[in-house]
Amino acid sequence: MKKTSRTFKRFAAITSASLLAACMVAPMASFAETGKGTITVNDSATSSSIKAYQIFVADVTTEGENTTVTIKNWGDGINVIKLQSMINDDDTVVGKDAEDNDITFSDLFADATFSTSTDNGANVESAQSVAKVLSDNNSNSEFVEIFAKIAAQCIITGEGEADKGHAAVDNKISNLDWGYYVAVDTTAVDNGSGYTSKSLGILEVLSSTTTSIDVKRDYPQFDKLILDVNDSGAIQDDGWAEAADHDINDDVSFQLIATVPTNIDRYDTYQMIFHDDLQKDVFSFKSGTIKAYLNDVKDENLIESSLYNYEASTKEDDAQFTASGKKSDGTEDFTVTFEDIKKISGIKSGDKIIIQYDATLTDKANLGSAGNWNGAYLEYSNNPNVSGEGDTHEFGKSTVDYVVAYTYQTVIDKINGTSGQPLARAEFSLQKVSADGKTKIGDPIPYTLANDGATFVFKGLDDGTYVLKETKAPNPSYNPINDITFIITAGEVKTEGSEALEDLDVNYDDFSIKNVYTITETVVDEENGIVSVEAEESENNTGAIYGQISNVQGTELPSTGGIGTTVFYLGGGAMVAVAGIYLISKKRMKNTQE
Repeated sequence: MKKTSRTFKRFAAITSASLLAACMVAPMASFAETGKGTITVNDSATSSSIKAYQIFVADVTTEGENTTVTIKNWGDGINVIKLQSMINDDDTVVGKDAEDNDITFSDLFADATFSTSTDNGANVESAQSVAKVLSDNNSNSEFVEIFAKIAAQCIITGEGEADKGHAAVDNKISNLDWGYYVAVDTTAVDNGSGYTSKSLGILEVLSSTTTSIDVKRDYPQFDKLILDVNDSGAIQDDGWAEAADHDINDDVSFQLIATVPTNIDRYDTYQMIFHDDLQKDVFSFKSGTIKAYLNDVKDENLIESSLYNYEASTKEDDAQFTASGKKSDGTEDFTVTFEDIKKISGIKSGDKIIIQYDATLTDKANLGSAGNWNGAYLEYSNNPNVSGEGDTHEFGKSTVDYVVAYTYQTVIDKINGTSGQPLARAEFSLQKVSADGKTKIGDPIPYTLANDGATFVFKGLDDGTYVLKETKAPNPSYNPINDITFIITAGEVKTEGSEALEDLDVNYDDFSIKNVYTITETVVDEENGIVSVEAEESENNTGAIYGQISNVQGTELPSTGGIGTTVFYLGGGAMVAVAGIYLISKKRMKNTQE
């Protein structure tokens, strides 16, 4: 248990002080009731996993309109010896005495007696003395919560003897004897999205035919995102999405985001482990870039590295990745472990822990709709009844969340503009242009056509604006082409779980897209927020932009080294000279005549 005092809201199931106050020994009244009761379980889960375990057996007596509950013995659902041990070991501060000294949870039981009998401690005086402490401190919600958590860990669930729990059927636990119960989840309950959690132990008094308990669980949330960067234009929102486009050799940024559950205060410690899997070969992980933030990626929000542990991993066939059926290679690359997120200063429910890192998209990247996938999942504490110390952790695991990076290519044929025959030995460069249309980004990418080839390919392109330049014509008899500016645009389905390359386009008339990955139908379930995608894939879906560019010979375009316009320049000069001679001769003749 945690060693410092905490403030808690009281359980709905124990808000009635009068019920718990009845735990103390009372004289028998004139009329004793006998019978059975029912606990109604108010549970958001489709099928409740709640069981009730009896802590104390009680008699219920009435006198007029007054009802008194008298403790008879320990119930058969609790291991009294274990309960005693855990109570004596718990030194959580729950108050102050008159001299302002700390009062611990175990201090309050100093006058209580526990039976040392090996038959589960069945002893009337022992049960009554412990119940009296519970009654005397029922107004201290923290005390009551600690007792409920301890009781939930001391239930008899079949280890060495039969399970003593009473299970809910159709959200009702029926045929129960009068007494005091702790209600617990026997299994972690799925919220319908793959997250599991147990409810904190609930104390309930059954002294009438019916009563009810409210079951409250909470779950973390987890998401993996990739940063979409368009060097040639604006990006959607803040750029973080489920899918993105990138150049080969780009350093691609990723985020793993876990949202803290609302019941974080119910846990003594809360562990989170981030598991990540980058697709083999196509991404080169940069471990030195890992940083953790609270809520926002700002320097002032950096989480101290001493509060978490990064560990490289080569865990093959991780069950969570392989079971997902996605495009993972199934090998975990690294983990980031927070032994206790409650040690992060100021953390509270609803906060987000963000792990950010970079990985380089390598030249082995898949081109086109196959994409370059990687995934992650979150392992997290899911039982607030256990301390989380030593090996007492209980964990849930989120489903794997995937993101994908797409990259494209140009495939261009160089031909003779007159004959249509292939041309070799030309040289080209490709360079990206910024959003202003003027600034060139990065170094030009060179390409030289071999003597026996006339097709050139630039692989691994992001969407954006590019300038293709012919830096050298096939031979001096050919005129180099004018620069070609073209824009690659791509659209992706970026809904979690339905990432896909939807369309690819280019704006230059002589270029075309032959292999396109198209979405034929997108179905949205507005009630559940689920998107399903039906896709149709072309034969060679390689994300390729195809085109032809031609060179011509002769004087169609200005060039260097050919006859070009020289003939016209010489002819024009001769005509000017003849005209000059004629004018001079005519002027002399006129002067002679005068």
